[in-house]
Amino acid sequence: TLAPSSSILPIPDLAFEHRMYLPLAPLVAAVVLAGYAAGRASIGRGVFRRRAASWLGSGLVIAAVIVLGAVTYRRNNDYRSELAIWQATLTQAPHNPRVHLSLGVALTHQGRDADAVAHFRQALKLDSRNVTAYHNLGSALAALGNTTEAVEQFEQALKLDAKDPEIHYNFADVLIQAGRLDEAITHYRRALEITPNDSRICNNLGD
Repeated sequence: TLAPSSSILPIPDLAFEHRMYLPLAPLVAAVVLAGYAAGRASIGRGVFRRRAASWLGSGLVIAAVIVLGAVTYRRNNDYRSELAIWQATLTQAPHNPRVHLSLGVALTHQGRDADAVAHFRQALKLDSRNVTAYHNLGSALAALGNTTEAVEQFEQALKLDAKDPEIHYNFADVLIQAGRLDEAITHYRRALEITPNDSRICNNLGD
């Protein structure tokens, strides 16, 4: 049932809850039909009278609606913010580097850079070649005033991916913060070579 929307090639990053609705349809139908068959058999064997079976079936439907509604309400609460959904995800997948990385990003959006640093470090413990984690860790450390270690993290990120203009751009900002203007200019120029129409880079290089 998912094949038409997944194409003929596997897609590693389609992790959306709404993709469960379609494949669950035949399973839900099977459960309903099995319940109907069981009810018919129970009436036929005299286990329940028809009226009692009808009330029992209605009760089961109402119970299912209440339970599923409560679970849905609780799950929707996880989506109240970017931070909440990643905190909820962390409880389910505490050893996933992407979860720690995404939670760290959500924390930086809240201005909680110190907390974010801990999760970026954990992401790197779980995946030592995660370029984005080095990049974000460097930015968070710089925001905390730790430019020395921030530079080290950016250097590590560039060792893994020297063609990402955002890394060069943000690294240059950190180098300015560290008072290393000549090196900053070099990285702004490198970022501009990769994306020559980026006005942010032009502006900062001009400054």
